[in-house]
Amino acid sequence: DGINSANDDYAPTLSKDRATLLLTSTRENGSLGEADIFAANRTQGGYGSPVNPGSPLNTGGNDGAVSIAADGKTVVFSADDGVGGNGSTDLYIAEITDGRIGNIQNLGGSVNTSAWESQPAISGDGKTIWFASNRKGGYGKTDIWYTTLSGQQWSAPVNAGAMINTKKDERSPNLTPDAGTLYFSSNGMSGFGGFDVFM
Repeated sequence: DGINSANDDYAPTLSKDRATLLLTSTRENGSLGEADIFAANRTQGGYGSPVNPGSPLNTGGNDGAVSIAADGKTVVFSADDGVGGNGSTDLYIAEITDGRIGNIQNLGGSVNTSAWESQPAISGDGKTIWFASNRKGGYGKTDIWYTTLSGQQWSAPVNAGAMINTKKDERSPNLTPDAGTLYFSSNGMSGFGGFDVFM
């Protein structure tokens, strides 16, 4: 009950050393927008109460769906009203230094569009970001895409293809630390109903 509230608490992610838990929450206490990113530190009894790091990480819109690279130094997240935004929801990348998130950068026009880009998952080496989007060129309503880092520039996103994406919705990509397995949710494949988890 230290982590969960009467509001929506979702999309948790742990740092590699499990010392920090980041989650998205609509809790009102300390919230700047509809949903914000909260951080909780590990204690002997579990995790302490989540704290809102405030601006510039959180904005007046929806912020959340955080993914931390294996080195613990890079974090990717989505935001509605972040600086330099290109559309409804964009992807941002930031650095973690001494437990603080800073140097927040929009992934730019090569990745973000006026469409919805959200739910990122960064690979362990920090060089590939998988995400969900309803951008043009997909197979369905929302598809899974990925972008790769070349030098200092993120590439134009590539659709994950028809083996993964359907005419309906694919969302919430998540990678194993070795990037050998991709997990995702879909309501367009044969399952038990609604969104199911696939790998």
